[in-house]
Amino acid sequence: MTAASPVLAGASTSGLAIGTTRARYALLIAVPIILATYAGSLLHNGVFRLQRIETLKRCYAEAVASAPADVLARGVRLGLCNLPGEVARVSSSAVVGVVVAALGLVLLRRLPVRLYRRTGRVRRAGERWQRAAADAVHSMGGAVVPEVVFASACREAFTVRIGGRPRVVLPNGVLALPADEAEALLRHECAHVVAGDVGRVWLTRGLWWATPAVLVLPLVFAVVLWASGRPFTTDVWTAFNRDYLIRSVALLALVWLVSRGLLRAREHEADLVSSANSGPSALRALLSRQRPGRGGRIRELLSLHPSSSRRLAVLDRGRTTEHARGVEGFAFGALATALLLVGALHFNPLFAGIGNPVLSYNLSVLATALLPGVLLGYAWGTTVWQSADDRRPWQRRVLDALGLPVGVLVGLLLALTEQGSFWHDEAALETWVVISVVLTGAAALCAAIATLHRRGGPTAWIGGLIAVLFTGAVIPAQTAALLLRNGGVEVFTAQLTLSPPWVLLAGQCAAAAVVWWWSRGHRRLLLVVTGVTTAVVVAARLLLAEPLSQANAYDQSQTEVLIAAGAGVVVVLPLVALRGRTGLALGIAASWTTTLLICAALITRYEQPLEVVYYYAVPSLSLLAAALLVLAVVTIPLRGHVTPPGSRGAGFPVT
Repeated sequence: MTAASPVLAGASTSGLAIGTTRARYALLIAVPIILATYAGSLLHNGVFRLQRIETLKRCYAEAVASAPADVLARGVRLGLCNLPGEVARVSSSAVVGVVVAALGLVLLRRLPVRLYRRTGRVRRAGERWQRAAADAVHSMGGAVVPEVVFASACREAFTVRIGGRPRVVLPNGVLALPADEAEALLRHECAHVVAGDVGRVWLTRGLWWATPAVLVLPLVFAVVLWASGRPFTTDVWTAFNRDYLIRSVALLALVWLVSRGLLRAREHEADLVSSANSGPSALRALLSRQRPGRGGRIRELLSLHPSSSRRLAVLDRGRTTEHARGVEGFAFGALATALLLVGALHFNPLFAGIGNPVLSYNLSVLATALLPGVLLGYAWGTTVWQSADDRRPWQRRVLDALGLPVGVLVGLLLALTEQGSFWHDEAALETWVVISVVLTGAAALCAAIATLHRRGGPTAWIGGLIAVLFTGAVIPAQTAALLLRNGGVEVFTAQLTLSPPWVLLAGQCAAAAVVWWWSRGHRRLLLVVTGVTTAVVVAARLLLAEPLSQANAYDQSQTEVLIAAGAGVVVVLPLVALRGRTGLALGIAASWTTTLLICAALITRYEQPLEVVYYYAVPSLSLLAAALLVLAVVTIPLRGHVTPPGSRGAGFPVT
C-alpha cells in the first residue's frame, strides 16, 4: 500500500508471465552494478594513467616489430601484450561493482529499519489478526507467516522485514474499517509476503541510492587531480566529464522509471492474488474510500504506486496487462543496450589472451550478449508472449512495438562507453538499425509462437527458450553493422556462414521443434507447403544446374546454399498470408524443414555427400535464421490466430 510494499514474484491468477518479475528485478539490480563497474574503469585509468599510456606505446611498438605486414597478427600481439593491464582494469571495475553490491545489502537492512522506527509507537496485534494473517498466507500457498503490528504514526499499511521476519505494519485507523475491508487490506499485504521477496524491493532501492555515490567518484578524483596541479588536468569541467555526468543521471532516471513500473505492477498483482479466493468486493470497497492525493498529475506520475482508480480498473479487468506497452519496451531496450556496451568494454579485451582470433571473437560476443540477452528475453520477451492475444488495431500494435527500437537508440546515446564518440561515429545509424531489427524480430517471433500455445502464459522452460532466442539475436548484431558498412552484404554473409551464430541456431531450431509439436490442426497445411516447395526447388535445381566439376564445385555449392536459405524464406510467405502472425510461427517450422530437406537432396550430387553436409546445412540455416528475424518485423501489423487454452482446433482469428 505504500512505497515500502514488496512485490509479488510468483505465479498468480492474473496470468503474469513466468520470469517477468524476476527478470525485471534482476535488470534493476544488474544495471546499477554494471554502471558502477564503468566508474571503476574510469578510476583505474585515472590513477594509472601515465603507466597505461607507456604500456600502450611499448605494446604497439612490439606488435609492429613482430608483424610489420600482418595486420591480424599485429592485433593479436597487441592484445596479448596489453592483457595484464586490461585484467587489472577489469579487476578494479569488479571490485567497485562488489562495493556497490555490498552498499546495497547494507541499505537493504538499514532502510526498512529506518522506516519502521518512524512509525511511532508499535504494538503487536491481537491473536485474531495473527490467525487472519496465517489463514491468508496459507490460502495463497505461502508458508512464511508475517507478524501483524499496529503503529501509532503509520498512515498507510506496508510490509518490511525486521529481525529476519516479515512484519505487516497497519495504521490504527484500520480498526475503524468494516471487518471485510480490514481483512482485504491484510490479505493484500500478505500477498506481498507470500512471494518471499520483500528484500528484493529494498535491495533495488539500496542499489539505486548507492550507485550515485560511486558514479560521482571519477568526477571527485578529477577535481582532486585538478586541485593538486597534476599533468593533463588543466580543466576539471571538460566535455568528457559533462558528458559522463549527463549520461549517468539519465541512466539512473531510466532505472527509476523501470522500478516505478515494476512496483505499480506488483501492487496490481497483489490486489488480484489477495482477492482471488475471497472475491474483489471488499477490496473494491476499500479502494473506493481512498481520496485522490494532493499534488495533482505530477505527483501521480512520480508516485511509485498506482492510483486507486487504476487499481479498480485492473480488478474489474482481472489481469494486470492486456498488451505489451511501448514504454516498457523503451525502458528495457535502453537498459539492455547500456548493459551490452559496458559488457563489451569489459569482456572483449579479456579474451584476447586466447591467441586464436576466431575463438576469441566467438567467446567475447557470447559473454557480452549473455546478460542483456537473457534479461531482455525474460523481462520483455515473456511480456510479449503474454500479450499475443492482442486485438487492438494494427496501428496501436506497431506503435507499441516501436518502443523497443527507440529504447535501443536512447541506450546507444546514453551509454557510458560512448562518451563523446557516438555522435561522430558514421556507423552509429547502422548499429541502431541492426540491433533494433534483431531484437524487434526476436520479440515478434515470440509473439507469433505464443499464438499456438494452448495453456495461457509461458512455463519455465518456455521462458528459457525465449531467453535463448533473444541472446542468439544479440550475438550477430554486435558486429553486423560494422561488417555491412565496410564490406556490404557479401562480407556480412561470409562472416555469418564462416562463424555461425550457434546460439541463434539453437534457439530457432528448438522453436521449430516446438511449433511442430503444437501445430495440431495446422500440420496438414505445413506438410503440403513444405513438401511442394521442397519438390519444386530440388527438381528445378537438378534440371537447370550445370554439370558438377572440380572447377565449379565451390561456386555451385555457394549458389545452392543461397537457394536452400531462400526457399526457407519463401515458404513462410504463403503461411503468413493465410494465417497472419500465426503463419510466421508455422513458417519457422516449415522453413527449417524445407531448408534441411533441400540441403539433404542437393548434396547427393556429390560423390561424398557426408563430407559436405556441414558446409551446406549450417551456412544455409545461418542465413535463414537472420532472414527470419527481419521477416518477423514485417509481420507485426498482421493479425494472429490465437488458440484458446484447452482447445484442439486451429484457433480463432484476432479481429
